[in-house]
Amino acid sequence: RAPVAPLPDKIISLFLQARENHVITGIDLLDATLKLGLVFGAHDIFHRIHEEDVEPIFSMANLTKPGSFDKNAWNTMEIRGVTMFMTLPGPRNALDAWDSMLATSRRLAEVLHADLLDEKREVFTRQRSLQIKEELREYERQKNADS
Repeated sequence: RAPVAPLPDKIISLFLQARENHVITGIDLLDATLKLGLVFGAHDIFHRIHEEDVEPIFSMANLTKPGSFDKNAWNTMEIRGVTMFMTLPGPRNALDAWDSMLATSRRLAEVLHADLLDEKREVFTRQRSLQIKEELREYERQKNADS
């Protein structure tokens, strides 16, 4: 048995939801994620992993429960959206990880014709982006003060 990993201090998430009367096909999803540097891996979800790191910087799961993707069904898969999430502490600075996750999420939303939503599944605004950045700055200050 593998050792149980400690629970994260914080989880930051975004949702990408297919626009009205639209679905995301497995082929489109696979193509977009691979072009954006995500890798299919642990728990049958996608991850952004930097070369020197073992832990993912952020991950992407299926919006439909149980959250995993069936790697044998890319040709037939149709989903309503995905969840992008990062856990803290992570292998990288929280602000850098956020910037990477947000940029990838925005590009995926564009390519997949999906809406980018915040953790409450409301339209993701510039204001919410700034609030999250401030929360992450405070998190980093606390982490550095404790060490």
